[in-house]
Amino acid sequence: MDKDIRVIAEKCSKFQEVDASELPLLRPYAENFLDRDWLDTRLEEHKAWAKNNSDPFLQHNFLHRPIGFNMLVSAIWAAHYWEREHQSDASFQPRMGAIRLMNIASSLAVLELHAEQWLNSASREHLKQRLQSTEDLWGVIHELNTFAFFIRQGAVVDPHFLKRASTREITINWRGNVIPVQCKNLRPGTGRSISQELFINLASYIALDMRKAKKSLIIKIGATGKIPEEDIEFLRLQAQKFAEPTIAPILVKNKERIYSILSQQLPNQFTETSSEEHLADSLYLRMIISEPEVRSGKYKPVAVVGIESNPIEKPLNSLKSAIMKGVKQLQCDKPGILAIYYTDPVEKFDDLCVGVTTMQVFISQLLTPFPHVGAVILSSEPNYLGPVTSKAGKTYVYFRQPWAFPEDFLQDNP
Repeated sequence: MDKDIRVIAEKCSKFQEVDASELPLLRPYAENFLDRDWLDTRLEEHKAWAKNNSDPFLQHNFLHRPIGFNMLVSAIWAAHYWEREHQSDASFQPRMGAIRLMNIASSLAVLELHAEQWLNSASREHLKQRLQSTEDLWGVIHELNTFAFFIRQGAVVDPHFLKRASTREITINWRGNVIPVQCKNLRPGTGRSISQELFINLASYIALDMRKAKKSLIIKIGATGKIPEEDIEFLRLQAQKFAEPTIAPILVKNKERIYSILSQQLPNQFTETSSEEHLADSLYLRMIISEPEVRSGKYKPVAVVGIESNPIEKPLNSLKSAIMKGVKQLQCDKPGILAIYYTDPVEKFDDLCVGVTTMQVFISQLLTPFPHVGAVILSSEPNYLGPVTSKAGKTYVYFRQPWAFPEDFLQDNP
């Protein structure tokens, strides 16, 4: 391991944040886990698609990419973009796309620092294939994050997920106590009417069209149910068609699905805070594109795209199903842990529960009949559409009462 990467890995193993200045080191480090020809081909595909379908602002901020395209490649592109821009403007800070690459690379560095003996040629090949697979990428990102999480707690961690066809995923050794960990991930859109990935794709297209047409509009799309991938291009064309302020929503239909389109003129200026307040009304999801004005503290609006909807969603059902699958797969004599990852952002896990029930109460009650499971750890993909201070992406521990592990294990988290 390169000495500079080792310093970063040691820092990431102790809850210390990575500085943006370290991204030019972490980006090539992450690339070394991939096949060079494969990566170059994917980056060229991404570049060719973006030429007519995206904009560097959208890619760097929101990881705008085709549906189903490998997120890691998009994050690597965003890091390259930031490095080029930063050379000409030292004040240019990395946004969520580049930051996401930095986080993934940091977890890889923590893995290599603490489990170098596991990373033989066969394990590296297996890891490479999973990182390059759009289908497997979310799972291995979750496992890397979970490994790094327990390293930061001070545990000795064995990454069985590096072995092909291993029945175990992670084992923790905490002062002689062996604790197995089973990882599950919930794919984009699970339990939701529209995934973050799909919305970013749609909203970026519409924002790009508005920018090209030099129109500053709020486009609100009303939906009563799920928005399938096949409706993305249809809704984009409808937004282009009605790209003038309208008095009332216009109804449009695609097959049996009905949507509404409402276009409103954006105010000439707003502060970043007031823009959030102005758009908080009834929007299920929203993307705000604005440009800062020099020395004024104001932002020039470019485009806003939102989904107006009050869908009936059942994300708790998806979580319960994942937990029950994990309960069956976690075979152990002593209590183990289920680590579950949402690939859509979740700001507050308590909000997934019904009524006044908290996630802690829900998890504890659900695990009561299963003494071999002591806790569930929940985390999610960061919120690319929200502020950097968003709590989405953080890790939370919920446990079966009474506490089934050593008293000093995860003592700051329950």
